[in-house]
Amino acid sequence: MKEKELKILIKKGLQDGVSKSDLYEDLKDKYEDDDSLRLILASNPTLENRKNYKFYHLVLSVIWGIFLAIELLNILELIEKFDLKLFISLILSFYLTINIWKLNGKFLLPGIIWFIFTIFNAFISLSDIPEYDPDFYLMQNLTFGYVFILIIGIILMYYLRKNVFEYFKLFTPEKNKSNQTVFE
Repeated sequence: MKEKELKILIKKGLQDGVSKSDLYEDLKDKYEDDDSLRLILASNPTLENRKNYKFYHLVLSVIWGIFLAIELLNILELIEKFDLKLFISLILSFYLTINIWKLNGKFLLPGIIWFIFTIFNAFISLSDIPEYDPDFYLMQNLTFGYVFILIIGIILMYYLRKNVFEYFKLFTPEKNKSNQTVFE
């Protein structure tokens, strides 16, 4: 069984309300890589958690949608003059957005880090505008509004990570006494 098929089976099982422990017991003999199986189980929420935190995930998805729409404005800059850093930033933003929309627990911390870097970049961009520019106050207000939205996104990602994926420590789930990945 390939990893893609395994992910589909796990998602379907979790959507049907099967517990992660039952899924693990059913799939551990069919899939030889136990660490990958445990990591995939750990990065997907149970049906109960998905229902309980649906509103927060929806708000977070809207914030990521706004973020992606603003990032897409950079395509105009990219068309005018190719910049590798900007291109990589757009690709990474798309990748993180898609995985946050899927509520994949592995991508909440990278999403938080990405938003923090974006906040710093917003203030750096604001400092490049001279204060005597007539649009300075408009840009300042738009930047503060954008940063406020990103801060709400950071809070929501932290909240979901803490409540839905509490067993994640930094970028990977914690290990149990047998040195196996904890998935619930």
